[in-house]
Amino acid sequence: MPKRTVSRTGTAPGTGGASPGLPAAEESPASSRLANSEKLLDAGPSPHPARSACPARAARGTVTPGDAPLAGAPGPQPELFPRPAALAAVQTPEEELQRLRAETAVLRHRLRKAEARLLPLDADPETPDMLLDAVPLLALCIDADGRMRMVNRGFESLFGVWRMEARGHRLEEVVPQEVSAQLSPLLARAFAGEARVTGELAVSGRAGERWFNITLAGRGLPGSGIMCRVLLVGVEITEAVTGRRALREIGETRRALLDAAPGAAFLMEPDGTIVAHNSAASRHAWRDGQDMAGESLFALMPPDMAARRRAELARCVSTGRGGYFEDRDGSRVLRHNLVPVFDAQGRVAQIAAYVHDVTTQRRTEEELQATLERKDRMVHAHEAALGRHERLLRRIYDDVPVGLLHTSAAGNVIEANRALCAITGLTLSEMRGTHVADLVLPEYRESLTYEMQRNRAERDRVARYEVRVRRPDGEIRLCRVTSTVVWGTDDLPLFGLGVVEDQTELHRLRAEAVRAGQLAALGELAAGVAHEINNPINGIINCAQLMLDDADVAAQGGMRHEPQPELAGRILREGQRIAGIVRNLLFFGRDRRDADVRVDLREVLLDALALTRAHLEGDGVVIELDLPDLPLMVVGRPGELQQVFMNLLANAHHALNAVVTGEHGEPGSPGGQAGTGAAPRPRRLVIT
Repeated sequence: MPKRTVSRTGTAPGTGGASPGLPAAEESPASSRLANSEKLLDAGPSPHPARSACPARAARGTVTPGDAPLAGAPGPQPELFPRPAALAAVQTPEEELQRLRAETAVLRHRLRKAEARLLPLDADPETPDMLLDAVPLLALCIDADGRMRMVNRGFESLFGVWRMEARGHRLEEVVPQEVSAQLSPLLARAFAGEARVTGELAVSGRAGERWFNITLAGRGLPGSGIMCRVLLVGVEITEAVTGRRALREIGETRRALLDAAPGAAFLMEPDGTIVAHNSAASRHAWRDGQDMAGESLFALMPPDMAARRRAELARCVSTGRGGYFEDRDGSRVLRHNLVPVFDAQGRVAQIAAYVHDVTTQRRTEEELQATLERKDRMVHAHEAALGRHERLLRRIYDDVPVGLLHTSAAGNVIEANRALCAITGLTLSEMRGTHVADLVLPEYRESLTYEMQRNRAERDRVARYEVRVRRPDGEIRLCRVTSTVVWGTDDLPLFGLGVVEDQTELHRLRAEAVRAGQLAALGELAAGVAHEINNPINGIINCAQLMLDDADVAAQGGMRHEPQPELAGRILREGQRIAGIVRNLLFFGRDRRDADVRVDLREVLLDALALTRAHLEGDGVVIELDLPDLPLMVVGRPGELQQVFMNLLANAHHALNAVVTGEHGEPGSPGGQAGTGAAPRPRRLVIT
């Protein structure tokens, strides 16, 4: 890598002094100050020679006889041009001026030689840069006139300035004003000759505030105490500063927490030495406002109390677990809570203790305990009475002949009596927690859920519906349910109540009664059905006789009465007529357990008329039908609908007969006088 040729302020590469060809602006700061002193001396004599010599020497940094000797000199350095003692008092200003000019030239020569000894690195300009870059984070070198001579990469990255641009500029021109304000007093101390200056530097940037621990060391003329350059090295301590702040905040927080506690709070060493305490602890020890840090806690209490607390403290240290205990201090009852504080090795370093006066609390607890005992006796008495009433209500509840059900608002079984257990065939433990929809057959669950939802939505509603329940033995029971919901004061449902009545036996008796009515109706229909069957049977007999006669005639070679197929078709039609009559009769008389289907009411009515028409027409009743042409479709059970129509036709037949016989009025028909021989008015049954 080629070496850079850098022209440094005050020296030329490879030399220790100023080059004769360089301009005056590139001389060293000390040489510049000496040149200024020469100009001041050349301006003319001062009216006060003794006074004018001192400022000139101070400005150019020369060493006067009263100053400190140079390094390596055995004692005070004599003047360069000593004046004879006889002429010291009578020297003219011109002579003094000549002497000072000569002294200035000698001092300039010595200063250049000192710079050559102090800065030998100028022979290789890259070496100082490499050394400064090796310094961690921050390093810079400043001349006596405040101009920066060298900076490292840490300085570049921190302030965003290239090192070549920073060289030769004053510090306040490159860094922010707040940074310059922090460094100025430290640089002044370093240039004043202080051997080692340390301090802290805060730099604010986009990444936040960063802190550095900086050290300043000066270099200058040996033995003169005058510094020509200062080297500043900074190490970042942002984390340390943040930690100090956090520790300070923790300390403030600990102090605030201790003072906020209403009771006495101590932080102590394992031997009982108080480390910190709050104001309540001072009042507790009758030393209000005094600092007890460093004192022994056990010296503030009686010996017996100190022995008890010393033992508890030792137990906390040995086990590493906190705890609490109570003791008495005269009439006061004190509760002590101990919490161990561990160090980095996991050992108990300190113990936090909180002492609270619980005298009032203990007295209140004693009074409360006495009150509770008295209340307990009353509660036991009420519980005994309540148990008697509960057993009575339970007996009544179980002895009710209908099933009683108590459910939650969601429909889960909570309680049931013996009657309901008998209906379902389940025990109370088996039913408890089960949803009521799981107790009925699947085809009834949808309607049951709908009724329960309406009960929860409509207040004070009572629902009545029928369901079927399958017992574990397979028997199906028909039940009539009456249910409602009990509401709370917040307008929300609390629980449900239901009354379940077993309708299976009643339904069986009702079915038997219907069956008996069907059998009675069959007896009344017997004559009409016999007449209906007799006519087609006679036709079949006649057709069969004709067929036999034709067979005989055909055997004798004669002619037949009718073709054989026509007679066979007539026999078939009459047989189908008989079969239809018998089928309707059997359908009416059987025990029907039909399911609900879609059925046409006209067909059901015509089937009923097929059984009763002959009986009605035999009594002179004229039947007129006025039915619509379109089907009358309904959902129902065909057998039961036919039974309904049969009952209606039977009631109409009885009513028409009663009018004729005079059962509902005067004897005779309403159309004429009895015994006059007038023909009765025809009876009509119009079905629409």
